[in-house]
Amino acid sequence: RQNPPEVVVRTQTDKEKEQQQKDLENLSAREKEKALKVRSLLDSGIRYLQQGDYLRAKSQFQEALGLDPDSGEAYARLGETFYLEDRKNPDNVEKALLNSNKAIGKDPNLWIPHNTLGQIYKDAKNYDQAIREFKDASRLNPEDYLILYDLGTAQYNAKRYEEARQSFEGSINKKPDFANAHYRLGKSLTFLNDDTRALASFRRTVQVDSNFDLAHYEIGELLRKKGDYANAIVSYKKAYQVNPQQVAYAVQLGTALFRQENFREAEIYFEKAVQISPMDALNNYNLSQVKLRLDNLPEAMTYAAAAVKLKPNSALYLYTLAEVSEKLGIIDQAVSLYTQAIKEDRTYVKPYINLGVILMNQDNMPEARKNLLEAYRLDDRSLEVNTNLGNLYFKMELFDDSVRHYEKALAQAPADPDIRYKMAIGLIKTRQFTRAMEEFTKLIKLSPNYWDAYYQQGLLMIQQGNEAAGKTILTMLLEKNPAYEKKDEIDVILKK
Repeated sequence: RQNPPEVVVRTQTDKEKEQQQKDLENLSAREKEKALKVRSLLDSGIRYLQQGDYLRAKSQFQEALGLDPDSGEAYARLGETFYLEDRKNPDNVEKALLNSNKAIGKDPNLWIPHNTLGQIYKDAKNYDQAIREFKDASRLNPEDYLILYDLGTAQYNAKRYEEARQSFEGSINKKPDFANAHYRLGKSLTFLNDDTRALASFRRTVQVDSNFDLAHYEIGELLRKKGDYANAIVSYKKAYQVNPQQVAYAVQLGTALFRQENFREAEIYFEKAVQISPMDALNNYNLSQVKLRLDNLPEAMTYAAAAVKLKPNSALYLYTLAEVSEKLGIIDQAVSLYTQAIKEDRTYVKPYINLGVILMNQDNMPEARKNLLEAYRLDDRSLEVNTNLGNLYFKMELFDDSVRHYEKALAQAPADPDIRYKMAIGLIKTRQFTRAMEEFTKLIKLSPNYWDAYYQQGLLMIQQGNEAAGKTILTMLLEKNPAYEKKDEIDVILKK
């Protein structure tokens, strides 16, 4: 949302006043009297126009035209009045067009009719014509910062961002404390992929106007894009404090906090977003996600269900509702929802994985394998996919396949102790004892408290005929963890 200044009624420029004075000097006394009367009516009409008294303004300008039917300025001001009176009324717009064009016909050096026509064409989204008119207005009144600003907005809306940049910079040069121009310059630079200068423009905007919420928001967006979530949060909060009813501020603030794993505070702003816009599926989804992270499963279910109700064809929302259902132990519902999510988006990997794991836990190996292999087809490097395929094949006693997928999983997460442990056990099952020994050694180095690795390595050493080394490992295990659950078994081995 942008809140540009209203169209401002301007009085005569100094240049126009000088020209008028020169013109008066060449008139007869009678002509001069009439010209001064016309000027008085025009000045009076302008004052009424500035006050928003359009009826009296029109009366003054029409009276001026009665005295001087060739007064281009009177036509220009009349056109301006009709436009400002009701810019959405087709009849007013038509009269504004008619009078502005008459003004140009009477005096091609007037800037006001071009400015009015520019506003009309901009409203009609005829940006090319608006640009032409604003350029003419600026050429005739080059010191007016608002004309350059309006020219820039027309160029911006026409996606002519480089031209818009130049116009906004021109406006700023004439009025350095014009916050709107700094903001629009920042937006133009964003589209020109000049984020550094865009950020500087938005920061200048809030220096000029600390309550310019849109600029605070854009600063947050650019900082988030850089991965600077801590400072993005500061800017989002400033935007939210200025305008707490703007749902985008609450959503982006909540999202940034969520990324920082500050779930408690993220919950506050996601709840605010739902309060502002309860029928927005994304807002309900976001709130369900943070409730899920906070283990508030009943409320996570409520908002996940609301998201699905509002957007029943979303695979993402169906998946989330399934995930909550699974955590609540409503397994049949979870299976149904994961299946629906897959139907809505057959390229979405996560429901295949979760459905495959449920089926594996139910010992439905053929269906579990089918779903996990489909997930693998979609993303063969996925840590989750390869880990669960490793688990599946291990459970099916297909240990070569199990080891292969654990290896792929470790390529993504080499520091994961559980995957390395399972792979080492798989290597023992496939009689790759040397490799298994190496993996246990790596595991103990990475996770010195992974007690089962000591136990299995000690047993393997003994089984391979290196009894002394094996017993040394097992003795070390009991010294480090006297309460180890297999202590009794180890004691028996050590006594042999």
